[in-house]
Amino acid sequence: MLTNKAAKGKNGTIVAMIAGTKANTVIAIIKKISLKQRNQVSEITLYMAANMALIAKMCFPNATRITDRFTHIFSLKFWNSRYRFAKFMFKS
Repeated sequence: MLTNKAAKGKNGTIVAMIAGTKANTVIAIIKKISLKQRNQVSEITLYMAANMALIAKMCFPNATRITDRFTHIFSLKFWNSRYRFAKFMFKS
């Protein structure tokens, strides 16, 4: 999902919604937006995934990339709690 932060939730906030996570597919679709417009992007927030970093690097060369670690940390906490619960339940 590409959004325009400057629109602040109003008209023009959603720039594009692209199905899929394959870098080549997403890059091909984003590159339909003119290079002049893509060069205006100053900051990108993305998940900790190699394909997202590749998409950002290839499509928005002038933008600063900020990695969102919240999802990754949340996942680690979830699996850590599951491990502790299982360890507690099956103590010998």
